[in-house]
Amino acid sequence: MREIVEKIVWKSKKGVNTDCTNLAFTTWFFFIASISPNLHVAEPVSMLTVLLYVLLAGFIMSADDMPGYFVWIYWIDPLSWCIRALAINQYSADEFQKCVYNGIDYCALKNDTFGNAMLKQYGLKTGTQWIWYAVIYLAVCYVLFMFFAYLALEYIHYDHAEHTIIVNEDESEREDKGVDIYVAVPKTPANDQVAIPVQQSTHHTSKSVSLAFKDLWYSVPNPTKGEPDLQLLKGINGHALPGTITALMGSSGAGKTTLMDVIAGRKTGGK
Repeated sequence: MREIVEKIVWKSKKGVNTDCTNLAFTTWFFFIASISPNLHVAEPVSMLTVLLYVLLAGFIMSADDMPGYFVWIYWIDPLSWCIRALAINQYSADEFQKCVYNGIDYCALKNDTFGNAMLKQYGLKTGTQWIWYAVIYLAVCYVLFMFFAYLALEYIHYDHAEHTIIVNEDESEREDKGVDIYVAVPKTPANDQVAIPVQQSTHHTSKSVSLAFKDLWYSVPNPTKGEPDLQLLKGINGHALPGTITALMGSSGAGKTTLMDVIAGRKTGGK
């Protein structure tokens, strides 16, 4: 029974540390997203911070091997607190807190148990209280990062970029080829007040028109030489009645825009 309770406590400590680490890093990335103007800035900054956290967490390079000017980063790194707590939790188990392990007497060799000797080898603490210190520190990190994210969302604002449309010059040239449009620019009036005659109309002059098309085909030349033309529209039938709204429905690339361009006579190429 004692072994079962100890195993439950051991797993609980491990779960609490990993959960707190997950929460701390979640709020850290939330903070980065809050101070970044867009995704293109947030992603590289996040990757850079993760790289620093991993390199200085004490796993790749122990604290004893770090340069003196990097040790302070090790002690504020949330990942280092998690690794330290997990290592202490692992090696403080009864199966590792023994002098003889795999036929080697660590008490005679290192003057300590096998578990403590492994922790000291990587510059880690041996007291189990550091497990709870890690939980407290990670909880503080969670609160601080969330508070910083709140300040960023409250006081940092970025102007949204205007909506832009990318126009392919080659396509625009093909569409406008052979079409010249001349616009008469009105003269600037000399007087501040200008009278504009408005023709009064009491009735609508538009006429109701029905639209119908049957067996409509449209193809464009194949970019690959020697290959048959690409059929974009194949035997399309349809009609639209006046006073109604007709919807063209279909998946992307089904040819809805192509059909409307062909009906409106906007296509300058193909047949």
